[in-house]
Amino acid sequence: MSAKVLPGNATNDSIIWSVQAGTGTATISSSGLLTGTTVGTVTVKATAKDGSNIVGSKSITIAAIPVASIVVTGADGAGNVSNGSSLQMSAAVQPENATDTSVTWSVEAGTGTATISSSGLLTGTTVGTVTVKATAKDGSNIVGSKSITIAAVPVTEIIVSGANSVTSITYGSPLQMNATVLPQNATNQSVTWSVEAGTGNAAIDETTGILRGTAVGTVTVKATAKDTSGIVGTKNITIAALLVNSIVVTGADDATTVTNGNSLQMSAAVWPENASNTDVAWSVVANTGKATINATGLLTATQVGTVTVIATAVDGSGTKGSTTITIAAIPISQIEVKGAGNLTSVVAGNTLQMIANVLPENATNASVTWSVYGNSGASTISDLGVLYAIEPGIVTVTATATDGSGIKGSTAISITPVPEVPVMTISISVKETSNRDAVVIGGTLQLEASVLPLNVTNSSVTWHVYGNGNGNTGNALISQSGLLTATGIGTVTVEARANDGSGIVGKKVITITSDAPQIKLSPISTKVQGEVVELRGMTNLNGLTITILAPNDSVLTSFNDVSVTNGTFFDSRFILPQNAEPGMYTVIANNGIISTEMNFAVIPISTFDLLDHDHDGRIQIDDIVTFISSNSPTRDFNLDGRIDRNDITFILSLISSMID
Repeated sequence: MSAKVLPGNATNDSIIWSVQAGTGTATISSSGLLTGTTVGTVTVKATAKDGSNIVGSKSITIAAIPVASIVVTGADGAGNVSNGSSLQMSAAVQPENATDTSVTWSVEAGTGTATISSSGLLTGTTVGTVTVKATAKDGSNIVGSKSITIAAVPVTEIIVSGANSVTSITYGSPLQMNATVLPQNATNQSVTWSVEAGTGNAAIDETTGILRGTAVGTVTVKATAKDTSGIVGTKNITIAALLVNSIVVTGADDATTVTNGNSLQMSAAVWPENASNTDVAWSVVANTGKATINATGLLTATQVGTVTVIATAVDGSGTKGSTTITIAAIPISQIEVKGAGNLTSVVAGNTLQMIANVLPENATNASVTWSVYGNSGASTISDLGVLYAIEPGIVTVTATATDGSGIKGSTAISITPVPEVPVMTISISVKETSNRDAVVIGGTLQLEASVLPLNVTNSSVTWHVYGNGNGNTGNALISQSGLLTATGIGTVTVEARANDGSGIVGKKVITITSDAPQIKLSPISTKVQGEVVELRGMTNLNGLTITILAPNDSVLTSFNDVSVTNGTFFDSRFILPQNAEPGMYTVIANNGIISTEMNFAVIPISTFDLLDHDHDGRIQIDDIVTFISSNSPTRDFNLDGRIDRNDITFILSLISSMID
């Protein structure tokens, strides 16, 4: 495109090219080279650069490029496809830059037929030739075509078999022969039947394939393909003298019942008695019961109920005989009841697992129901035979068979009293998260006594407090619930005495102070990920706990019973994780009476380097002031995925945690 600027002596005659889409689209370069991208009209504009806002425009039509020719080919240049198979067709449209290169596929029957999909996939349906056509969709009516041959699928294999896989027939009996032709899509699947005599002889209908034995022995049945492939399938058939036509199945001594787990020999009476092959194959079908049977007919019962025993002739006749056998349950005859480990007694309050030994061991249903009867004692028993001893005395435990036999077994169990367990030790502690041993005058401490062993018979104690004498300088009161009230400055001794007569005493010295509890945390400078943080401060009580919370209020780490020396603590430190979340961290110090907290900031090393203007390895208030007053670009300091005023707010929030 070109633009003529008027007047000719305009001071700045340079322009800016642009294009506005109408029914079509295009692009234009800074030199005015227009390139059409969609058919239709566009408006080309030239705008003066001298600030006059003068615009010149021109409507341009983007014309379509029609198809000139189409060449149709089969995949890999193929010109034929087997009947029933598919061939992908393709269409090469010229010119290559035609506006619409899409085509419509069609197929025209010749001596053969086929179908074709919208994507050009041709499928042969009848042997012969067809013409495949690709017609341009751009209105040019250009057509490309290709003649494709639909080839016949020859027979490659014939599998011959007798009906129901029969390989033997008696003299004079018919047998339908079957021919399976492969491949399944062979064009001509018809065959011609014939039979070749071996040690026997037979006749066969060449069309229907019905074979009829005419002499005992073997013959070879042939199926020959009619499609000129010359393929022949064969099968040897035995012409048997006489087949089994009846089988009677019975159990040994005409038994129709066998006990579960035992065996019964089955027998098969074959008719006629002079059948050429009197062998049978044994099988068993589960009804309400189950069993197995071996090749000789030995039946073994595995589940109570009924089964059907079947004897099948193996001479190809398909003759079967069957009978129903009942599998009877094995009843329980005796139950022996005893305690686990042969125990005959149990302490009241404890449990004892009862055991029921059922005889015979192969009883079909060996389950029992448990019951207990208190003579002079009391107890309960669970469905699993767990005896719960309640009161001392004698109880009778009974196991009753659930198989309907009514068999029971019982035993007597002695429930003995619980033996006395004396107190061995008593330790006193403050019932708080920190075990403090000091309290401010006028304050209280809730004490608790830990009595050992845990199964002591009597764990109760009596509380005493001693002050103003006996080595003590303070005074206090204590309730029988262990609540100590400080009444005089100094030390007192608290005692917890066992009430079981054992004479065991637990002691603890408590300090009563005049000062109110205090905690002061030393400030922590801004830290970077992976840096060591030291916790320092002052307090006038021990039992100090320090907890560090991350910006999301989760606990990063904590220290219990922090060591306090001369009112100061300084030996607690930890390392920030390399992936520690940037933001404000909270340090909480608690001694069980008061709590105080302070904040410190954690920032990525990249943020630290950016803010440390004087490169002294520290971020101080003057560094923040220098950064804010400079023209430094705003960064995503708070790592929220955005650069906004919240990043400056985050930087300002660091000031409260800095050491100047």
